[in-house]
Amino acid sequence: MDRRINEIVKELGVTISYDPNMDADGHYIAGMNRVVINSSYSEFCMTKALLHELGHAAQHQGNEELYQASFALHAKMECEAEEFAIKHLVKQFLDIHAFELEAFNYEDFVRDNELDESIAPKVREWFLEYGR
Repeated sequence: MDRRINEIVKELGVTISYDPNMDADGHYIAGMNRVVINSSYSEFCMTKALLHELGHAAQHQGNEELYQASFALHAKMECEAEEFAIKHLVKQFLDIHAFELEAFNYEDFVRDNELDESIAPKVREWFLEYGR
């Protein structure tokens, strides 16, 4: 786990556990402030799932009823958690790599990180925001 993820986990006081028999990539159990990650996946997939679930912990703690209340709220919270995860991936990438932002291919980043292509414009914004 990288330094930034460790800081998020510590700040949120979240307990992380792994289970190879899960039916999903991961779950955030708000009542226990616990994230459970499917350990049968690659390190890369587990990291993405962990970041997504930490997004729920950071942004939706105490909103379990809203999450279940309607499809629209559920979808909104899923998008917010996914954006939290992708922003972390952008920051992590910027920590590791040196390059000219203007020459960077954001679509490659999206593809390499197995993200939905519709997120590319936001990825570009986040690179420009965090890379300055």
